[in-house]
Amino acid sequence: INTGIEKVKKEIKNTIDDFNKRQKTVSGKKVVFPLDLVYMKKNEELFPKEIVASGIRNMPLVGKDVARAEHIRENVKISNPQQQIIDSIAWMNSVGIKSPKRSIIAFLSDQTNKPEGYIKNLFILRKNEMIVDNKSDTLELTEVGMSFANVPQTPLTCEELHQQIYQRLGAKKTDILKILIERYPNPVSIQEIAELTGQINTPEGLSKNMTMLQSFWIIRKDKLVANALPVLFMED
Repeated sequence: INTGIEKVKKEIKNTIDDFNKRQKTVSGKKVVFPLDLVYMKKNEELFPKEIVASGIRNMPLVGKDVARAEHIRENVKISNPQQQIIDSIAWMNSVGIKSPKRSIIAFLSDQTNKPEGYIKNLFILRKNEMIVDNKSDTLELTEVGMSFANVPQTPLTCEELHQQIYQRLGAKKTDILKILIERYPNPVSIQEIAELTGQINTPEGLSKNMTMLQSFWIIRKDKLVANALPVLFMED
């Protein structure tokens, strides 16, 4: 039994020694990088709690490790849809929106009709440390992601954003959205929208179109009124 205990203690010591060797130094502080942190969490019974807590507290932002960033740039290839996501985030960054909504990036990267593919692409970009997928349903480029981006020469305006969205919608949905954008921030009655868009005799079609727009997180509606959301005007 004693031999078994000593063996476990030795394994723990070797694991912690290995962990210490794999620490990096950033701004004079030893920190745990993401891969190390994942390893620690999976094997947290081997690590003193203060080490795990310190690793979580001091973990740097993805992309701060210059050597790792260079490695990713040199060895990782991304698909066209993934490039479109990165470029779309950079486009929004050009007007000061650091963390654009995922719904808008889906529009700009032309992936609203491919939700499963969009989610997969976000996962791959996050895995390759190119984006940060925030809990607030927003996206941010890391330093690595920025190095892949085709930054626009001129900033994106609200009008250009609207045109990008219109190009990805059918005629009826575009008509609805244009009315809501023109009246923003005021709500518009469903009855008036039906009359202005020529859908007064097709209530089911109108309801379907508005539900689709709402699923893109660019409008809000209830039984009586609808209004455009601030994200269409580059507002938080």
